[in-house]
Amino acid sequence: PEAYGTEKFMDYGFLTAMMRSLWMPFQDMWYAGSAVNYYYGGQYIAAFLIKMTGVSVGVGYNLMRAIITAASFVTPFALAFQLLHDRVREEARFTERRYELIGLLGIAAMIVGVILTDTGKNNISLKGRRIIKEDLGDEKPGRRRRK
Repeated sequence: PEAYGTEKFMDYGFLTAMMRSLWMPFQDMWYAGSAVNYYYGGQYIAAFLIKMTGVSVGVGYNLMRAIITAASFVTPFALAFQLLHDRVREEARFTERRYELIGLLGIAAMIVGVILTDTGKNNISLKGRRIIKEDLGDEKPGRRRRK
């Protein structure tokens, strides 16, 4: 994946530094000689799985990005499906048709969950982002907005 304008370079650097390190916290890749002073929980889990599987850092990094994306879709589906399934089973009215309906509602929860948690980088976000931009202004540095 391209690493322009995002934290991908930093994530990859943290993973590489963790893979080389024999202790935690690992050495900072930019501030040589000191320990990293940044949160790295997600990268730590990724480094653990990369070390367990024995793949290279580049392959492991791309696999972790795919796993995070898949988990963001699967988690809302699984929660909604299980909650609805338990509710219907308690009422002792469980039929095959209701099972299909629960599956469809789980898919709807997955879609809604992914769209509502989008941070705006895919331009799916609601109008609130546009309002904030208009209030703060998108002027170039050095220019003042007239009132």
